[in-house]
Parts: sequence; structure tokens; C-alpha cells
Amino acid sequence: MKIQTKHETFGKFACLLLSYCEVCGIDPDKVFDDFDSLVDKGILDSECTVKQPDKLITLYTGKSVKVKGSESNPKAGKQIARFRNVKRWGPLNKANDDGHGHWVVVDDSDTVIWNSLDHSDNVDNGVPVDYRYVVAL
Repeated sequence: MKIQTKHETFGKFACLLLSYCEVCGIDPDKVFDDFDSLVDKGILDSECTVKQPDKLITLYTGKSVKVKGSESNPKAGKQIARFRNVKRWGPLNKANDDGHGHWVVVDDSDTVIWNSLDHSDNVDNGVPVDYRYVVAL
């Protein structure tokens, strides 16, 4: 992918990817540099969707992990309350009525402790709709 296209893609779509980087101590510049390779390996898609989060985190940290969350649970809405009991920092997606969401990192009291954007209407006005948390194996 050409450099300007890659920057545009990261700017629009990388909020979950960048949240994983923040939570796991991964250098986002390294992930940016490796983007084409990560797409070739099927870890990311061309719009920064994290297809294999376990492999992404293991690749950069050397630690075996399992990413859990509502993606693997069809009762996602009911699980948001359970997420609050995990007592781990993790990515949380907040969405507005229009269905658009933004991933941020929250602590166990749902306080946003990291956001890849300076400001997000989704974070200010949205409600939690999805979550992930990383468990060491």
C-alpha cells in the first residue's frame, strides 16, 4: 500500500488496532511499518480490521494471549455489564445512534484512559456496544 493511502487508512480505521497497541505496549509505528506484511499474513485486512488479534499481540510481545469479548459472544449487549467486572484495561467500542463507533481504552470503572483521537462524539455521546480484553495464557 502506498504511504499516503496507508496514513489515510490508519487515520480512518485503526482505532481498535491502536487500542490493542496501547493496552499491550506495542509500538504503533512498528505496526504501521509492518502493515503490508500483516495484511499478507491475514492478521489485519486492508482497512485495519484486526482479523487475528491473538496473533497480532503474540507477534509483537512474544506472549501467548487470548483476546476475548463480545465478538465471540452472540449476547454482546448483556456482556457489556460483565466486561466491567473483568478488572483489566481493555478496548471498548462506544457507538452513537447512527451505528458508527470508536474504540477507546477504558479502565475497570469505564473511564476512558486512552483515545487515539483528540475528540470523539461517539465517546462523548455513545453507549458501549462492544468490548475486548486480553488474557495471558
